[in-house]
Order: sequence, then C-alpha cells, then structure tokens
Amino acid sequence: MLSTTSKLDQKVLQEVRTLLRSNYSEVYNEAFSDEAARIALAELIQAEFAMLDSDQIDYAVQEIVGLGFIEGIMQDPDVTDIAFNGQDIIVERNNTPKERFLMPMENGSAEDDIIKKITKFANAVGKDFTNRSPILNSSLRKLRINAVHRANSPYGATMALRSAKPILALHESNFDAFAPTEILPLLKALVAIRSNIVIAGETGTGKTELQKLLISFIPFEERIILIESVLENFAKELFPDKDIFSWLTDEATSTETLIKAALRSHPIWIIIAETLGQEAYEMMQAVLSGHHIITTLHAVNTAAIPERLLNMSKMGYKVDEKS
Repeated sequence: MLSTTSKLDQKVLQEVRTLLRSNYSEVYNEAFSDEAARIALAELIQAEFAMLDSDQIDYAVQEIVGLGFIEGIMQDPDVTDIAFNGQDIIVERNNTPKERFLMPMENGSAEDDIIKKITKFANAVGKDFTNRSPILNSSLRKLRINAVHRANSPYGATMALRSAKPILALHESNFDAFAPTEILPLLKALVAIRSNIVIAGETGTGKTELQKLLISFIPFEERIILIESVLENFAKELFPDKDIFSWLTDEATSTETLIKAALRSHPIWIIIAETLGQEAYEMMQAVLSGHHIITTLHAVNTAAIPERLLNMSKMGYKVDEKS
C-alpha cells in the first residue's frame, strides 16, 4: 500500500493560505490552471515565509492551489490513473498491478478531502460540482477528470482522474510486447495506402497508443486534422514534423461540427480520437467524400464494428443498413 506524509504543519499552511488569499488574490485564483501563476505563487511564499524550505513550499503550493497529494503521485511518469471509489484511492501504472493508496488525512474524511479537490478542479474550468450538477467531466493541464457527486453515489463521491502525457508508449522498438512483429509492416502498409482504420477494444487495451503509432506513419505531405474531446493524444507535440491541425470539442462545438469544418481545411486524414455517438454519421460522410479516418471505439470484437457505427449514427440520424 502506497502512502505519503505531510511536510508542513497545518497551522503554518493555513497562515500561508490566508495571506495569499488576502494579499495576492489575483495570482492565487489563477494558479490552479496557470503554471506561470503557480511559479509566481511559490516565489511569493518564499519571500513571505523565509523559514520554509523548497520541499515545504512545493507542498504548500500543491495543497493550496493544486490537487495536494495527488500531484505528488502524478510525478511518477508511469502513473496513468488515480481513482477514488468512495472510500479508497486506487493508483494504476503502466505494466503494474493497481494499488491502494493510503491518503494523508489531516481533517475530515477521505471523501471530504476528495470533494474539495474535485470542486477546485470544477472551479478552475468554470463548472459546478453540486447535487444539482452532480457529474463533472472535463480536462485541464493534461489531466482528465470524471467525478460523480455523493447525491448520486450512495457510498460516497467517486472520481476517476487520468494523467495524459505527451509520450509515445507504443513504438516500433517495443511493438513485440503489444502484438506479433509481423503485424507492424501490415499497419504501415495500411496507412501508406490510406486505408480507413477503426480500432476497437476495451478500456485500457491501448487503443489511443495504437492510434498514435499509426499517426507516426503518416508523412508531412498528408494533412491531419485531429479531433478530441479532451487533450490526450498530443500529436502536435509528439510529431512536430507533421502537418497537424489539433482541435478540441466543447459544450458549444461538437465533434460533428468540427468534422464538417475539417472538410473545408483540405485534409487527407480526419482522425477522431474516439467515436462515441451520432458523430459516426458525419465521420462516414467524410469517408464517402474521399477523406480517410483513423478512430477508436468500444466494441466486443471487430465483427461488431459496423453495427456499432450504424447504431451510433442512429442516435441522431435516420439511417439503416442500406444507407
């Protein structure tokens, strides 16, 4: 079982918090979502509380304007997911069995502490997390969160936090750990001839990583438009030599809207990070207009993919097998 301990007396921590709120409210309010503001806040703490060492200042920043001990866990590059099931913190890493994490408790219950962190995240993205707005699904600073309020979760609020990092976890040199090496030339050939590719599988099976590997095979000459609901692929950072338009959906701009916009931006590839619903129809219309796709979805097996695409299209359009 993993654990961590407090590095700063809670009375001192409260003094720091009170001073920052009173005297430096602007930078205090920006620091959760703005890295520059966070650095500035650390410098202010150092100036105002000279007796604190660098570790204590880091701890104070994490607790006051960050996600506390969760940020410490996230510093491990192998950590992919942190969850709270209403009682326990569960940590998942690449190629390692998941573990329970012993939360450092200062005051209140574990759930109360997690709700404070969820609320802090919600405030930073301009959303509510209350019994009237009981679901938070958002992303910020390479973190994706899904949380459900205790009003709809009888054993306590739950949280699933995913750390998305700009790394290529699957590449040619380790492909044999993912699939037989004979598959690699086939994948390269499929991309070279501009095949439309749908990747299906369960959660955590590597769909996104395979999608990124396929993107790595696309040459600069072929423009890519990548559409995501949360920033998770990081193709612009991973492949700076490629011609990539990286777009995000939001409450006002759907995947369907961005697919239609993509058709006017002269792409060869329209890559939908994950197909979840009626946008499947517009995606297939893009294919019929001569564009090429790479997307992921959930399906029990590859044979079920056509029916899944049809059923998702039916969510917003009148279509059938003949369409």
